[in-house]
Amino acid sequence: MGTVERGLQDRLERLESWLHLVLAASGMLLLLLLAELHRWRREAERQSRNLQVMKKQAAGAQAEYQRLAEQSDKSKSRKGGKEDKEEGEAPQDSLEEQVTAVKKELRQAQIARADAEAERDHAQSECKSAQLARAAVEKQAEAQSSEYVRLVEENAKLRDLFRGERKQELEELDKRTADAIKKGK
Repeated sequence: MGTVERGLQDRLERLESWLHLVLAASGMLLLLLLAELHRWRREAERQSRNLQVMKKQAAGAQAEYQRLAEQSDKSKSRKGGKEDKEEGEAPQDSLEEQVTAVKKELRQAQIARADAEAERDHAQSECKSAQLARAAVEKQAEAQSSEYVRLVEENAKLRDLFRGERKQELEELDKRTADAIKKGK
């Protein structure tokens, strides 16, 4: 009977060790997932700030383009004769170059804005998937925790049972010893 008890005791200790290992590993996994989720959130915030800055730059470039276009329209309406036209050709070329440069900047800002929005969307989707993974790990940890509690309770019951059987064996041994002593007298 002693070897069976020792075997049960060893098995319980191994199960308890295994449970502690699983809980520690799941805790570490949760920690890693939370760290990654935090990194993704910071990246999404950075992308959002970059997007806001690019929107402001695009709005400024658009306002400058409109101002230059209005200025160009005003200068065209003021020009009358041929002499004025010859004298005004150099500034008109300069204005057209500026308008072209502003249009180019506007296109670049729009492309950068689209890229930033795509990166933000990607970061948001990664964030959502990380949140789902975190929720799954939390559910798993809760399940492991309840299983741990169940095993601890079962362990306590088995220990009580083991102590009760051990007590009965000792009482029986005492009775046999007492009977043997009585017979020996």
